[in-house]
Amino acid sequence: MQPQPVIVWFRNDLRLEGNLALSAALSSQKPVIPVFIWNDKSSDCTFNGPHSERWLGVSLRHLSDSLNHMGSRLIIRTGYAPKELRDLASETHADHVYFNERYEPSEIQTQSLVEEALRPQNIVLKAFNSNYLFDPRTIYKANNHPYKKFGAFWKHCLTLQEPNPLPLPLRSEQFSSPMLWPNTVQLTEMNEGSSFREVSCIKPMWTPGEASSNRKLKEFLLTSYEYYSENRERSDITGTSMLSPHLSFGEIGPTQILQELDQQKLKATASVTLHEDKFITELGWREFANYIITHFPASNSEPSNTVLDHFIWDDNKYHLTAWQSGETGYPIIDAAMRQLKSTGWMNNRLRMVVASFLIKNLLIPWQKGAEWFSHLLVDANEASNNLGWKWIAGCGTDSSPYFRIFNPLTQSQKTDHDGSFIHQWIPELSQLAEPWIHHPWLAPIDVLQRAQISLDVDYPRPIVDYKTSRIRSLAAYKQAKLLYDLEKKHN
Repeated sequence: MQPQPVIVWFRNDLRLEGNLALSAALSSQKPVIPVFIWNDKSSDCTFNGPHSERWLGVSLRHLSDSLNHMGSRLIIRTGYAPKELRDLASETHADHVYFNERYEPSEIQTQSLVEEALRPQNIVLKAFNSNYLFDPRTIYKANNHPYKKFGAFWKHCLTLQEPNPLPLPLRSEQFSSPMLWPNTVQLTEMNEGSSFREVSCIKPMWTPGEASSNRKLKEFLLTSYEYYSENRERSDITGTSMLSPHLSFGEIGPTQILQELDQQKLKATASVTLHEDKFITELGWREFANYIITHFPASNSEPSNTVLDHFIWDDNKYHLTAWQSGETGYPIIDAAMRQLKSTGWMNNRLRMVVASFLIKNLLIPWQKGAEWFSHLLVDANEASNNLGWKWIAGCGTDSSPYFRIFNPLTQSQKTDHDGSFIHQWIPELSQLAEPWIHHPWLAPIDVLQRAQISLDVDYPRPIVDYKTSRIRSLAAYKQAKLLYDLEKKHN
């Protein structure tokens, strides 16, 4: 008689290798039923944007193909996760559900509801930490309080034992199938129309899926890693790993990245340590974002620095629309925002520049920007997105000082030396050469005429003056600080 099967619940861990929940399920030597639930009733919005949904559809097809190659299948269900898992367990007589944990507030609630739904059937849930280097619930300061500052947090993490080596590569003989496979929704039936179609904006930059993520990592380590520290902020070249969407969908895990990096360093006899490695530090920021959302879930959408409770925002709808559509009159801002809308991505330096402009030059609440990014980013990650926006706004547990305001002109000249990035994303400025490409409103009339540009017709003038808006922003913050101090004194 065949033993009762176990269910492996896939979410943002769409890979076979380095997937601790899947490896543990296979080690049970029971039939394994892999399942993904498209949850149309969940509060989780991680994959609800146009780019992330399209990526998800392609990634699921690759995962399904990989499982088929192993002699298994991917079962797709749509609906409410607790109900679907309960029903699937009843249909298959499964006695265990294995899954990799998520730490966002909505996902923690979903996991609790799943446990509650399965308890009457005596189904055992087994959780694993497969998408982060460290379990955030195990890291505390000496006084047993959670860390609030990245520097201290990451310094502590670097003293910890490195994650255990990943399981050996999976083999098809490890996969045992149930006697009868349960019903599944076909991927072609899901969100018929635009959501799950491959679109041209993804293909030039990435190919979703586990195999592609490993190729992307190897390519980065062989070509760009050595120059990462110098080039990561450049917009005119690809100076980053471009792995963030693969990480967000769990097509590759950070432990896999570290192990591959270790192998490359051994081959190159590199002397760079984890403490010095800028690329590893960026993985550290990802860990820190997850740590903060775990220990301070209430601060996810609210400021941790209550000075901003007294801040008087402008919240101009015209300015917000201009920012969203890349029509602010500042070429580096507009090129970055158009890249985001078209591809779902921009590098981290540009994310900080456009966020600073929205919050500190336009005086629009940071939450509006975070919502727009969450909707459009192909690498949408709730924890990292909110940490980044609160860092710029100056209201996170660890954040940039409010008076640090990025100058779009300076950033344009530093990150896009010859204007090639702006030329790519703002074709109406394609005939305008450096230095005027960075500030077309200052170009002489004859230069604009030769470039066939009429300001406010072909391309807008700046919607705000940088220097004036900077002064206004600092004055507004100073007033908010006075009100905050006054309230604090009286309480």
